[in-house]
Amino acid sequence: MTKTTILLAGVAAVVATVVLVRTARAQSLPAYRAQDPVDEEHVAKYVDSFLRADAQTRQLLNRSNLQLFAEGYRPRIGVPHDPEAETKVSDLQTYFARKVYLDLRALSPFKEQTFRDFLDGIADDSGETIMCAGDLAEKYHLNVQGRFVFEKELAKVPAGANRERLKECWLNDAVLGAEFRIVAWIYGEIFGKDYLPAGGTSPADAKR
Repeated sequence: MTKTTILLAGVAAVVATVVLVRTARAQSLPAYRAQDPVDEEHVAKYVDSFLRADAQTRQLLNRSNLQLFAEGYRPRIGVPHDPEAETKVSDLQTYFARKVYLDLRALSPFKEQTFRDFLDGIADDSGETIMCAGDLAEKYHLNVQGRFVFEKELAKVPAGANRERLKECWLNDAVLGAEFRIVAWIYGEIFGKDYLPAGGTSPADAKR
């Protein structure tokens, strides 16, 4: 699989988020209102309910990501507010919920263009992590077709800088992808229209 194909997979993930926004009512994803308090406890409960309701977002908590986090790996891209600036976090879900909280707090009071700029930024950062993974997948002939078993493919990369880089990119992409889905859904809830990448339009904007 080429780097171009890997990058196209990232574009497909954005499209999947749009589909999520259009169909999520049927999946009973949690509602979010503009007047909801942006405090850490409320956001943590919201993130937990979203993870329980959406299987794709819940992939953040798969075994490989939990293990990488436990080993001390952390996202390096797309983290404008460090969730561990004041205290270390012992588990990935708590880290992730705090990241979402800090980002939402920085966006308050919510304005549509600011929200869009933030989501565009996550999409750009995700492109970097996807290209990182694509470089290494191409170099070491990783099997990314069909079912991808991270631990099995990681073993093909010799110990050293590139293996460490793949671990970081893998976890980083998982965190950004999960946050993108949640914040894109919140955008739709608050502003009554679907998020699409810069320059995109949605025929479903008026049909939510």
